Amino acid sequence: LTSNKAEICSTGGDGCICYFEYDRERKTLEFMGLKQLKELSLVQSVCQGMHFSKDHPNNEYAAGFASTDFMLWNLTTETKVAQISCGGWRRPHSFYLGDIPDMQNCFAYVKDDVIHIHRHWVGAQKAKVFPLNLRTQFHGRELHSLCFISADPNAGFESEERKISDRSSWIATGCEDGSVRLTRYASEARNWSTSELLGEHVGGSAVSSVCCVSKMHMIGSDIPDLTDVLGQDSAVDDSESPCLLISVGAKRVVTSWLLRNSRQKKKGESSISDIGHNGASPEVSSVTFQWLATDMPTKSSRPCGKIEKSLKLEGVEKDTSANVTKLGSSSNHERESFEDDWRYMAATAFLVKGVGSRLTICFISVACSDATLTLRALVLPHRLWFDVASLVPLV
Repeated sequence: LTSNKAEICSTGGDGCICYFEYDRERKTLEFMGLKQLKELSLVQSVCQGMHFSKDHPNNEYAAGFASTDFMLWNLTTETKVAQISCGGWRRPHSFYLGDIPDMQNCFAYVKDDVIHIHRHWVGAQKAKVFPLNLRTQFHGRELHSLCFISADPNAGFESEERKISDRSSWIATGCEDGSVRLTRYASEARNWSTSELLGEHVGGSAVSSVCCVSKMHMIGSDIPDLTDVLGQDSAVDDSESPCLLISVGAKRVVTSWLLRNSRQKKKGESSISDIGHNGASPEVSSVTFQWLATDMPTKSSRPCGKIEKSLKLEGVEKDTSANVTKLGSSSNHERESFEDDWRYMAATAFLVKGVGSRLTICFISVACSDATLTLRALVLPHRLWFDVASLVPLV
């Protein structure tokens, strides 16, 4: 990543890819995000193809197993590259990938003392016909929300990158399937670039609304500096104004994504390169997002819990007490069913920073399905969530 930072990627038998960032100076290991592959039950390794020209993206691949089949999966385009029936990961096996894994891959396994080799290898001279996609990958279900990605011109973006943003548009979309995607439209080329999966909400909860916030509001504040107590988080640099993408949806899940102003693509971060313009450098023309924080409600004790014992009321017959208990249990059952359906419908956000303070607070106003309006706060760089206020209807 940089001279003092290194990235660690771990895979396992749960079908997940975890990304960590190690800071050599602070000697800290920070969790950067997790990607779950529904197509693979076991992920063995993650690799990248060679970036041999500006006309072809630098794709990322995952190799693993789905039941008894070996599978090579393109993480960038979300397409299956190869699937070979071999009997599962317990059989002795090995695989080799070339510079372009979509066209150069080899897999071998042992069965009944026989080595079976599956080889698909296309020469580099035919690479000009790659890729053969007729249509870019996109959401598979109903699209609920979209927003344009824009940054404060006074914060973060350099002049070269501002020129790129003038001639192209980045759009973030949220879908019913719980995924958030990043897509770029090049106005000069009049086409859509590859749509990449930014991430998914907890448990695949549907995304109802997405919004982008970058403008910083400076105020005089007596907020104490918590850096010495909690430690500095390397994910957010306090010297820059962050550009955040906020997504909300079902199960009252709020997820924030950080726009990384970097010239090089990092593993574990979704990136859209400006490959449609011939005069642009691929290193400059990239927009990169990184998962920042996710907040979801926990199972809390309800003020109106279940009534396990009969209510003892003075001057009331026993059968009347039973009727009250039954009514209370029914009411609480309806409340639980209603709370299970709680979801965030829409969201808007703004950034606030105190003068002389390293803390940046992202206030997120969300509208809930129970007709309440809640103000949440995300404290950066420490990724702490707080409930600030809530407007409840008088019913």
